[in-house]
Formats: sequence, C-alpha cells, structure tokens
Amino acid sequence: MADAPKLNGNEFLDESYYKINMGIDNANEALKKSFVAETNSTSSLNISKDAKGQVESVQTQLNQIVIEGDSSVEAAQARVDENGFKHETLKERIDADSFKINDLHKKTSYDVNVLEFGADPTGRIPSTNAFRKAANYCEQNRKNLRIPDGDFLIDGPLPFPNYYAIIGNGYYSNIIVSMPSGETVWKEPSLFKYGWGFDNFRLSLKAGSSKDIGGIYIESSMRGAYIRNIWSYDLRTPLYLGDKIWGTVSVNNIFFYLLGENLDNTQTTAAFLARGNTIMMSNIEIVGGWTRGLHLDGVSVFKLNGYNISGSSSSIQMSQAIYIENSDSGEITSGWIEQLVENASSANGRPIWNNGEGHAIYAKNSQAITIGETNISTGSIYCDNSKLTIDQIKYAQSNAGIKMVNNGQVNATESAIKSQNIALDFTKSDGEIILNTRSTSAAGLLDNPIMKVGIPHALTVTNGSLVTLSDESTDFSSGDRAIKVTISANYQGVFINKSNLKAGKLYTAVVKVKKYNGLDSISIISGTGTSVSTKHPGTLMRSGTSEYHILYYPFTATSTSITVKLQGIMTSGQSTGTFLIDSADIFEGYNVYDSSQQSQAILGEQGRLKANSAPTSGSWDVGNKISISSPSSNGYIGQVCITSGSPGTWKGYGQIQS
Repeated sequence: MADAPKLNGNEFLDESYYKINMGIDNANEALKKSFVAETNSTSSLNISKDAKGQVESVQTQLNQIVIEGDSSVEAAQARVDENGFKHETLKERIDADSFKINDLHKKTSYDVNVLEFGADPTGRIPSTNAFRKAANYCEQNRKNLRIPDGDFLIDGPLPFPNYYAIIGNGYYSNIIVSMPSGETVWKEPSLFKYGWGFDNFRLSLKAGSSKDIGGIYIESSMRGAYIRNIWSYDLRTPLYLGDKIWGTVSVNNIFFYLLGENLDNTQTTAAFLARGNTIMMSNIEIVGGWTRGLHLDGVSVFKLNGYNISGSSSSIQMSQAIYIENSDSGEITSGWIEQLVENASSANGRPIWNNGEGHAIYAKNSQAITIGETNISTGSIYCDNSKLTIDQIKYAQSNAGIKMVNNGQVNATESAIKSQNIALDFTKSDGEIILNTRSTSAAGLLDNPIMKVGIPHALTVTNGSLVTLSDESTDFSSGDRAIKVTISANYQGVFINKSNLKAGKLYTAVVKVKKYNGLDSISIISGTGTSVSTKHPGTLMRSGTSEYHILYYPFTATSTSITVKLQGIMTSGQSTGTFLIDSADIFEGYNVYDSSQQSQAILGEQGRLKANSAPTSGSWDVGNKISISSPSSNGYIGQVCITSGSPGTWKGYGQIQS
C-alpha cells in the first residue's frame, strides 16, 4: 500500500480525484488489515490459553499418576508389576521396584561370578583355574561363588568351600567333568570345613572321560553345612560325607543317575555314602546301576523323607537300594524302590535276587530305626541284628516282606508284613515280629512244660533212625535238666504233641532252646493240624543264637490234635548236630508267655506237672506236688513231697471215694 499524494490548493477538482480515490483505497486496505490483526490477536490469545490449559492438564495428570493415582488404562497397567500384583499408585510400584533393585544389589554384592575370573561358559576350554581363583577370592573375602548358566569344563580338583557356598542358577549351570580316574571335583580328606554349601547346579561327565569320578567328598565338617538342588550324571561316587561330620548336614533335592553301566561286586561304594553324626535328607532320587544306592554307616541320627532309589531298567539294575549299619536312630518314609538285580544281564558279578529276596532296605546292627509309607516294587526289608519299627509297606513280589537275620527284632503293623511270618523262607526268619499287644496268660496247655527229672514230657522224635533224645543235667535253665536232641540229617528234631484242642481257635507254641554244637540254626514250624496267617505273624521262629532263647509259633488249629515241629539245620560239613530244649508249652491266643517261667508249677500249681505215680528220680523239695494223670477210685488226686531228697519222700493227698 503506497502513500496517497496530498491535494494542492491551486489544482482544479478534476485534477484531485485520483488523489482522493487513492486515499480512500488506502483507508479500506488499512481497515482490512486491522480486521486480520484483530483476528490473529484473538487466535494467539486462544492458543496461549490452550497452551496454558495443556500445561495445567499435564501437571494435574502428573499429580494424579505419581501422587494421587491415575485412573487411566495405561496408568492402571503401569501399576501392575511383573508378578501380576497391582499397586495402589504408580509411586508405590516405582518404590517397590527400587527396593528390589537395591536388594538385588546387596545380594550380588555378597556373590562372586566365576565369569569375572575368566571362566568359559561354552565348555570349549577348561575353566578349572578360573574356578580356583574365584574360590580363593571367596574364602578370603567371605563371598559366595556364583555359577551362571553355561557349560564349564573342569579337568582337575577344586578347593572345597569354607565359610561360603557354591551357588548355580539351576540345571543349566552345568559343570562338565573330565578328570583322571579316582579324582573328585571337590574333596577335603582331612581338614575341618565350616559353614559350606553346594546349591543349584549340575555335574555331567564329559563323553569319553573316566566314570570313576567323585563329585563332593568331605571327611570332616563342623556345623552349618548343606547340599541341595544338585544333579549328577554318570559320576560313580557323587556324594560322600565322612565320619567326622559333627553337627547336622542337610541334604535336599539331589538327583543322581548312572544310566549307562552296571557296577560289579568289587565296586561297593554307594552313590551316596554317609558316615556323619546327623544327616537330614529329603527328596532324594538315585537311579542306575550302582551296587548300593544310599549307604548310611554309623550315622547316629538320620531322617530320609521322600525318595526314589532303584535301577533304571531291566538291563541297568541296582543291587541294594538302602543299606544301614551301626546306626542309633533313624527314620525312612515316603519312598519307592524297584529294579533290583533279578536277571543275569544286569548282574555283572553281583547276586541275582530271586522273587522277593532283593535288599530293598537292609538294616544291620542298628537300633531304633523306623520305616514306613514305602512302595517296594522289588525286594524286601531285612532286619539283621537290629531293632526296627515298620508300618505301611506295599510289596509287589510274592515272597517279599520282612526278612529277619541274627535275631532281628521288629515292631510292625499288619500293613507292613507279608509272607515272611508264615515261615516260607527259614533262612530269613531269625528274628521276632511283634504285631500288637499279646496275651501274657500263664494258662499253658501241656502237662509238663518244664523238663523235670522223673516227670514225662510231650516231646517225640521226628525220625527214630535220625534223632536221639537224652538228658542234659548240667546245662539247663528252668527245671533240673534239659532234653538234648541229636540229629544226623537236616530238618530233623522233635514234635510237640497236643490233643483236645478246638479247631479254628488261635494258639501259640513256645519253646526255650539253644544251639549246642554242629548246628547253624534251630527253627519251629508246623507239623500237622495247624495253619498260619499274616494277622498273627510268627515272632522268633528261627535262630542261630547260642544262648537260651525263646522261639514262638502262633497257629490256628485245623483239627483237635496237632503237632508242632522243632528242627535243626546243621553247619555245612557237619554230619551231626545237637540242640537243647529247656521247656516247651502251648498257650491259648497270640501269646508270648515264657514257658520256663512256669517253674512255679513244681511248687504245687494244679495241672502243671502230671504223672501216674510219685517220682522215683530227680531232686525234690518239701511241698513240691504232682497231679495224678489218671486218677482212680480209692486213689489220690496228687502226690506231695514231705521230705526233700532224690527223690525224697512222697505221700498221696486228696483221696478219691470208692
């Protein structure tokens, strides 16, 4: 827009029109620009107001998000953490995450990662030196050694931890072992170690390496030790805890596998051998061709809860699952045992167990051991000179059950026993099973339960040409003699005879015996007229004990007249054998009454000592009585000793009317 020229007073009107019009045009254009300017001003003001509003809105939202909590979808999502927990405000979420980060920082400040010392997680080159350097640093600085995910090749022994733990991330923290035969990854044979732990990693044997390798070996430890979440593949001796483990060692969640070989009978070291003071174990799996899976030797106190110990297949089988010896107190519960050696292809020189003979659990020279809640698919429980309590056992094999050796003592429930109580296998019946509280009534049924000179007994020989009976006057316990039984063939001896029993009623035959010479064992079994069941297990039915002891035979009479057989088994190479019988009786019910305690009978108990006349031999005291076995008119019901001697002076009493 150009300036309009001014009017000149000397000009004519027609000369001034264009100047006037230009002024009007300029005025119109100025007016238009004024309108545009006003519009722009108003728009700017509105934009300014909008900007201010947006700023205030952002501030409000920030206040809501951080302080008051925003209700929008995105803010609501942001308040939910990775575990699905919804915080009240985003600030709470941020604070929680900050706490986690700080906590993680604190935790990692106590750990040392083997990668920091040059360990190779690919397994291409050995990481042995890196692990050794890290271990030395951890012991000097009291930090735990951390194994991340990866494959770490170890070709030599590593320092055993002391006041620190070796911790992995789990199954994928894999230590690949390639060491000379006889070596162990972590081994301390002499020095005491304290506060150590192994946690959450895997041991694997490198293909082609020697399998005669150990995993963890510690002879001496003092308090505060643990082993948990450890996998081992193909190492023959994954875990050994020595006899100077003073304090408790906790062993949880260990999984040992030997799936490619059957060890021979010279390789008796177990997958897990413990000799320590107090060993507490849970969730244990040992599977493969070991001779022994778990071996507890001299452990004072132990507990095993939750286990699977077995061979792995019909071709890779274990010889003994659990072996306990010289232990004072322990508990084994909630487990599974199977695939014990039962075929030649898996034996490799080890015993082949017939149906039910396998050593599922073998306790030797141990006391106060409780076994329960176990499924024994292969084998039996053996009690060898031990005292066991057994409950809730499921056996799969027909001749399985509780096998007793060397006077084993067992307290059992009916759910724990099987065929062992009915004497199908006398080579494994040297012991006592107590099923429940039994009667102790002295109401015996035999006329003369003790062996008294001058009084007949109820014993007859099993075979007149193979058995002889004689008096033993110096070695007895109850009367004044024992009956010496001499046999010239195995499974011979004497019958205990009784008539007038009630068919279908429960009785118990009880004898007090001892080995004399030439015998391996003595056993008591059915002769005729008896049957047995698992409801009333035989207690000590067979024994090799050389002192006087009691044998029991519970039975149900199947007829009114029965015989119970007492027999001897000779030592290998012997042509004769001898055992002694001190006393014998038959009681009503499931009974453990000691027949020799009826020595009071010679002092006059009615019906205990019977004969048809006064004794003509033997030593007797004043007041001793016998009952007449066949009383008659004008006779007496008994005889009484009025002057002691051999046989003393006897008079009749209780005359019977004619």
